[in-house]
Amino acid sequence: MFDRFDMNGDGRIDLSELESFISLDPTKWNMESVRELMAEMDKDGDGRLSSEEFVRWILMRDKNRKLEKAMLAPQAATKRVSLGACLFSCSR
Repeated sequence: MFDRFDMNGDGRIDLSELESFISLDPTKWNMESVRELMAEMDKDGDGRLSSEEFVRWILMRDKNRKLEKAMLAPQAATKRVSLGACLFSCSR
């Protein structure tokens, strides 16, 4: 997946590559939101995403989605569920 974003094959994703890829769906993204996404993903602040930063962000995003799903599960809606229980179910 990283290779689809890294259009010039240099092993890093810069802002223009991210913008080019995301611009395929202009109904959901504008330039400001792409820049915010880059800032969120670019942990070392060099303006380019390494494969490690990219993978770390993807994994964190998936973990957050699982957490949200667990917290909205029927059991969470009908009884109190501890955050620990939600985190445990998300780690599976």
